[in-house]
This record gives sequence, C-alpha cells and structure tokens, in this order.
Amino acid sequence: MIFATGISALAIYVAVPVSQDPSSVERTTRPETATRAERTTRAETATRAERTTRAERTTRAETATLVAGATVFARACLECHGPTGPSSFDLTSESARIRSSATAALAVREGLMPPWLPSRSGQSLHGSRELSPVDRQALLAWLDAGAPGPVSAPEPIAGSAISSAPSNHQSPNVRLADITSGWVLSANPGMVIRAFAIGQKLHEQLLIAGVEMHCESPGLIHEVSLLTDSAGFATRLDAADPDPGYDALGDIGLVASGSAGAVSRLSPRWMLPQGFAISIPRDSVIVAEVHTDARGKIEPTTTSIDLIPAELGARVLHPLSLNEIRPVTIEEDTLAIAIHVRADGYTKSLCVRALSADGLSVTLLDIPSWNDRLSEPWVFLEPFRLCAGSTISVESVRHPTESQDSAESQATSMMGSGGPTVVILTH
Repeated sequence: MIFATGISALAIYVAVPVSQDPSSVERTTRPETATRAERTTRAETATRAERTTRAERTTRAETATLVAGATVFARACLECHGPTGPSSFDLTSESARIRSSATAALAVREGLMPPWLPSRSGQSLHGSRELSPVDRQALLAWLDAGAPGPVSAPEPIAGSAISSAPSNHQSPNVRLADITSGWVLSANPGMVIRAFAIGQKLHEQLLIAGVEMHCESPGLIHEVSLLTDSAGFATRLDAADPDPGYDALGDIGLVASGSAGAVSRLSPRWMLPQGFAISIPRDSVIVAEVHTDARGKIEPTTTSIDLIPAELGARVLHPLSLNEIRPVTIEEDTLAIAIHVRADGYTKSLCVRALSADGLSVTLLDIPSWNDRLSEPWVFLEPFRLCAGSTISVESVRHPTESQDSAESQATSMMGSGGPTVVILTH
C-alpha cells in the first residue's frame, strides 16, 4: 500500500517538469530576440560611423593634398607665371589657372616645368627648382582637380644663386643703363644673339658680387652674359657695325662671355657666395652678349644691368673657358664656385667632367635634355675642389641638323660647330 502510493507520487513528480507554461516560453524568447536585434543595430551603426569616419578622413586628406599642391604652385611657379614674370602665361587669377590646368599638368608630367635643366648626377647647385616626389604628386593632384581655390602670393625668389647681396659692401650698385640702346627686334620669331660694347667706362677697379637685370619687356631678353675688354677689341667691332651693337658673340680671344657673370630671364639676379668676387679692371670696357627670344612682333629690347659691389676683402675669382675641342688642365689646386654654359639649338645633352691625374672622373654638371630657352648661370652649393693636374672637359650629344628650326639659324650659326662653351669661375 505504501509502495504503490510512492510509485504514484513518483509518477506525478516526473511528469510535472515535462509540461511547460506557454507564457514562460514567450517570456524567455522575447528578450533573446530583442538582444539580437540590438546587437545588429549597434553593428550597423558602428559600420556607418566607420564609413563616415573613413570618408571624413579621405576628404580631409584630399583637401590637405590640394592645399599642399596650391602651396607648391605658389612657391615653384608663380615667380615666373605672375604679372611681371618672364613667362607669357600669367596664372595669377583663378580663372587663368583653371583654363591652363590641363596644359600645366602635362608640362609637369613631362618634366618641362618647373624649369631646371641639371640632373642630380652633377654637383649640387643653388636654387634648384626640381620638385621632390611628394611636392610633384601634390602639384599634379591639384592641377588634375582643376587648380581650385585661392593661391597665396609667393615669397620673392632672386634667381638660381644666393639671393642676398653681401651686407657689408661699401658702395651702391653700379647701373649700366640701356645696354642695348636702339636695338629693336623684328617680327621674325626665334633666338637672336648680339653683342654690345658698353661705353660706360669704370675709372677704378670694381669688385662685384653679383649682377641684376632689369627689362622693360620681361621674357624678351633670354640671357645677358658679361666679360671685360681692356684692349678695345669689342669697341672697334661695335663702332664698325651700323646697327646697335655688333653681330657676333661676346667672346674676346679665348676668354668666353660669362667670365664676368651672367643673368637670365629665369635668374634675373645672380649672386656669388659671400666672400667671393669678380674683378672689373679699371678703364676696361664691359661687353654684354645678349640673347633674345623674339616673339613675332616688333619690340624694343630696353635692358639695364646693375653690378652689385662685393664686400671688402672678397677673394677674386678667375675664369676657365673651355669647349669640346679645347679642354682645360688645372695647374694647381683650385675651387670651382660657379659655372655657365652656352650651347646652340642642335645640342641634345651635355656633361662637364673633371678627370683627376690619378684617373678619377667626377661629374660637375650634367644636363640630359638641353633647352637653350631654359638655360641660366649656376652656382655650386658648396665650392668644389679641383686638384692640380685635373682636366676639365665637356661632351655633348647633337640633334640631327635637319631637325633644327629655321627660326634658330642666326643663333645656331653664330655659335658655330665647336659645341657647348663652358665658363667655370674658380679660386
């Protein structure tokens, strides 16, 4: 009796947990479903926030790149492409930049702009306009975007050499006024070269640290290179020619033009490192070899030159003139301070090298793609030591003669077939 009752009670005890209240199942499921939904919502919200953050970061990065590109443009381009610059393309206004952005981007991609002929294979030079990869990428991104937004005015750039005159020079600049007096270019486009014996004599020796050019028509005068003539040779040539100046290069004997400094439209102000100077002898005549780039219209060539006096005690430099058929051997240890190259339109590339007495070759200047319209005088970033017995030579590669533009024939024929002429200022 007791046993049977126990079994019955046990059966009831086992059956009770098997049956569940439907309301309890519902109460258990609802929170779980809600939790999954909340997790999904939070995940979607986090994904959207991450996408928004990424987009904001991308926008900020793109904006920073465009700002950087505009800054590079202001620093590297506006000096020439401004209202008083040598380029015929004034990109001061935003509308002009937008119109020219595609052309400008192409010029940058092809390495034509900013203009800088020397490669890194030679010695380091003052005033390099070569863009770093980061700056080049930023500039191209800005140009590809249409050159948007305002551009700040650039800081003045004084040329390819050291920009400031010595602070303790004792005399004011010597102005050579209107060195091309009366010379008017014809409407025929192309490069034209003419030399001028400047009648303004100096009655005492002058040590100059630099040269500065002032042109009424920026960009018309491509280059002015100087040397001195104590024998009156240039004066006689100038007097014999009925037109202003005379139809020849400015060289005197084996001394090439540029021996007393040079300026160009890319470097209208050229300065030697502080402590060095070029000597202009007393009673000598300064000869200016002037390269013009005629622009298809009749224009006067009014140009003045300032000679910037050097500081007291400056070391006087001596020129070395050479070309492909006449290299130069150094007789004693010397420092190379500055270099100037004159080459015609047939020149494709050129390289100036120093070969030491023990056979070590060093590249002073390497120009893989010569362009006479982009040439300028250069100053070495650090004086380069040339050991006694070293031979300095220049080699060039020439374009086929039939590829020469007929408009360049005057300048090319005047420079002759001797190849590039190089002047190195040494101490």
